[in-house]
Amino acid sequence: MMRSPGLTIFLALVVGSACARTEVSEPRASSGGAEPKKTAAPRSESESAFAADLAADPTGGSADSLRFYLALYAAAAGRSDEALAHLAELDAHGWNFPLLEVDFPKLAKNPEFQALAVRSRAREPKLAKSTIAFTLREKDLIPEGIAADPATGRLFVGSIEKRKIVAISPDGKESSFVPSGAAGLGPVVGLRVDAARGWLWAVSEPGDRPKSDPGTFHGLYAFSLAKGSLAARVELPRSLGKGHLLNDLCVDGAGGVYVTDSATGGILHAAPKEKRLTELALAPGATRLLRFANGIACAADGSRLYVATATGVAVVDPKTGAVRRLTTPPEVIGGLGGCDGLYLEAPDRLLGIQNGYGAARVVRATLDRSGLVAERIEILESGQPLYEIPTTGAIHNGALFLIANSQIRSYGTAGNLDRRKLRRPVILRLPL
Repeated sequence: MMRSPGLTIFLALVVGSACARTEVSEPRASSGGAEPKKTAAPRSESESAFAADLAADPTGGSADSLRFYLALYAAAAGRSDEALAHLAELDAHGWNFPLLEVDFPKLAKNPEFQALAVRSRAREPKLAKSTIAFTLREKDLIPEGIAADPATGRLFVGSIEKRKIVAISPDGKESSFVPSGAAGLGPVVGLRVDAARGWLWAVSEPGDRPKSDPGTFHGLYAFSLAKGSLAARVELPRSLGKGHLLNDLCVDGAGGVYVTDSATGGILHAAPKEKRLTELALAPGATRLLRFANGIACAADGSRLYVATATGVAVVDPKTGAVRRLTTPPEVIGGLGGCDGLYLEAPDRLLGIQNGYGAARVVRATLDRSGLVAERIEILESGQPLYEIPTTGAIHNGALFLIANSQIRSYGTAGNLDRRKLRRPVILRLPL
C-alpha cells in the first residue's frame, strides 16, 4: 500500500501493487550464462475479479469502467497487446476521458496508444467554469480532504504529508486549525462537518507509517469547530485485523458516522458517543459492488448511503445491509465510475468528483423518486487545466469548493515525497 491513501483508489491500491509485480525472473543458473527468462506476473485477485465481472456482463453499465481498469492492470504488467485491445474497444464506444501517458507509461511510445490518446483527447468535453478561490501557502501540504462550516463560511483542508488541518476564512486568511500530529493525528484523508454538533470529523489513515512513528492513531477524530480542540476520537479496533484503508466519511442526521474502507470494500460505522468503529453488516456478496469504496454520502434520515466505487456508485441500506448499483443512463460514457468525493447536493442530486479515469471532471446525477436510478448525468466541469488529481469538495453558498491539485502523484512507490515540482495547492470555486 502506498503512503498516499487519497490517490485515486484504483491507482493507489491496484496499479501501485501491479507495478511492483510487473515481471518475475526465474532463478539464475549457478554457472552463469544467458539472462534469466522473464515470466508473466500472476494476475492479482482484484484484476481477476474485474475480469470475471466483465465476462459475466460485457454490455452492462459498468463494462467500460471495467475495461479501462483492466487496461491499466495489463499495461502495468507489461501485457501491452491486452491493454491495447481493451483501450481499442473503449475507443469504439466513444471513450471521452483523455488517456494519459502517466497512467500508461509502458505504452507511452506505442503508436497505437498514441493514436488512441489523440482521439480520446479530441472527444473530451471542454467545460472549465471554476475559478480560483484560494491558493494555500505550503507546496508540500498534499491536501486530500476539504469541508465547509455553513455557519461561518470557513473551509478546512486536511494534509496527508503534514498530518494537520488548516482553516481558510471567507476573506482568504489561512490559519492552523489542528497542529501536525495533534493527539496522534495521522495523514488526514476525509473531512466532514457535523453542523448540528459543531464538530469537524477527520479520517486519520496512517497507512504504512514508519516504525519511528508508532503513536499515530488509526480511526476518526472530531474537533470542535469553535475551538479546534479534540471533541471525540473513534478507534479502528485491532480486533478487526490488518489490511484496512479508511478513506472518506459522512454523518447522518442522528450523528452516526460512516466511513469507507477502500482496501476491504467495506463500510465501518460508529453511533453517537461510541469509541470504536464496527463493520457494517452487509448482505452476502455485497463487497463485490463496493470494491475500492471511496467517497460516501448519507441521506439525512440515515436510510441510505451512496458509495463511490471504481466502477460506479453503490446504494447501501444500512439497516438491512442490502447493496445495489445505482443505475445510470447507458449513453453516458464511464457512468459514475471512478468518483472520489461524492456529495448529496439535494435529496435527488448527487455530485461526484470523477478522477478514476485519469483526466478528471465534476458530474451531477439527478435521481428518480426511488433514489436508485440516475435519470440524468451532466458534466459540470471537464478539461480544467488546473486539475492535478482533484480529490474532494465541499458544497457551500451555491458552489462546490474543490481541491484542484492534490499532487498525490508526487509520492513514489516507497512513499517518499518528491518535492521538486510541487506547486501551491489551489482551491477552486465551481458555481452550482
